[in-house]
Amino acid sequence: RTKVPESANLALITELVKVSPYQQKDTISVAKAFNEREKLSGKTISIRGKVVKVSQGIMERNWIHIQDGTGEGNEVGRIVFTSKEDSPKVGDIVTANGVVSADKNFGSGYVYKIIVENASFKK
Repeated sequence: RTKVPESANLALITELVKVSPYQQKDTISVAKAFNEREKLSGKTISIRGKVVKVSQGIMERNWIHIQDGTGEGNEVGRIVFTSKEDSPKVGDIVTANGVVSADKNFGSGYVYKIIVENASFKK
């Protein structure tokens, strides 16, 4: 595998929207998941959005960052999903399902207000 510098491994959405253009009947927005993370902790959620970053094989899992254009203030949010499955590629539009953990601390400075684990992905 070739190592890709961070900038080449990103397809960030930079335009903030009120309603996700990707959202479907059974999915929630990145902003809603972030805002309701304590209530959603331990529950399975689905978010449809764009894969903006993929880091593979870290701590025996893949780390997939997904955005849908929603966020807080002037910041477009992204949520990290971890999975042992083959990960989608940067730029793919996917529905990601997984179990929410709020305020997860992996140590070494890796603290996530929300992370979705054991994720699976559908195009």
